Amino acid sequence: LNVVADKLVVLGSRFENYTISPYCDYNVEVLTRPDVLDNVKHWQVFKNDAQVLRLLQNQ
Repeated sequence: LNVVADKLVVLGSRFENYTISPYCDYNVEVLTRPDVLDNVKHWQVFKNDAQVLRLLQNQ
C-alpha cells in the first residue's frame, strides 16, 4: 500500500507518469497552490495541530 501512496506523491510533485498497476487505468487531476499559503511572508508559531490544519485548508 505504501508503494501506491509513494507513487502518487511522486506523480503529484514531479508530474511524472508512473503506472500504479499495468491493469488499471486512472486519471489524475492536480490542483496546485502555494505550499504554505500566507505563512511565507508572515511566519507563525502554531499552538496545536488544529491551527496548522486551518492554515493548510485556507480557513
